[in-house]
Amino acid sequence: MAKFQRGKREPSGSSRDEGLEKSKTDPANRRHQLNTQSSSRGSDFGVPVLSYGKYTNFPEFKRRLENAALQLCPNIGNIIKDKEYESDSEVDDSEYDPATDVHGFQLRAFQERVSLKVKAAANKEKEKRILFGYIKDHLSLESLQRLSQVSNWEEIEDDRDPLELWKAIVDTHIGANTGMNVVDKEAARKRYNSVSQGQSTLIEYKQRFY
Repeated sequence: MAKFQRGKREPSGSSRDEGLEKSKTDPANRRHQLNTQSSSRGSDFGVPVLSYGKYTNFPEFKRRLENAALQLCPNIGNIIKDKEYESDSEVDDSEYDPATDVHGFQLRAFQERVSLKVKAAANKEKEKRILFGYIKDHLSLESLQRLSQVSNWEEIEDDRDPLELWKAIVDTHIGANTGMNVVDKEAARKRYNSVSQGQSTLIEYKQRFY
C-alpha cells in the first residue's frame, strides 16, 4: 500500500517579508552591507563598495584598496597612499661613446634600456585603465552621484586617470556630511575657523566647502 507523505506547511510570508524589509532599512545592517559588499572582481582583496554620507566606510575602503592596488597594478599602485605617480627615471646615455664602441656593445645596451623604458611606460598606461575601472566598480550610486558634481568629472572619465579619480574621492568623501546636524555644524564651524580672517569671504567659504 503506497504511503502518502504529508507536505510541510509553508510559513506565512507576511512576517518573513516584514523582517527582510526591516533588515534592509535598519542603519546597522546598512553599514554592515556597505562594509562587506564587493564586486566579483575585487572579492579576493575584500575591497568594499564605497558609500557616501552618514554611513561612509571610507577608512576601510582606503585601507583595503591600498593593498589591492599594489597587487593588481604594481607599477602605479602606490597612488592610493602617496596620491602621486612615481617619477620615471631617465635613460642614462653618458656611458655611450660611438668613438670607443667599436663592436656596438654600448649601443645595444643603450637600446635595450630605452626599450625597457618604453615597455614600462606602456605597462603603466595599461595599469591606469585597469585601476581606474577597478576603483569605479567599487563606488556606490551615492558616491558616483557626488563625484559627478566635481568640476573636472568629465575630464576624469575621458582620461580614465585613476590618480585624478582617487583625488576626487578623497576630496569628496573626507569630511562629508554625516547626516547628523550637530556633528555637521560643528565640523563646518571648525573648517570656517581655520580660514584666515580677511582672506576669505563668507561666499568664498561656502563655495569652497559646500
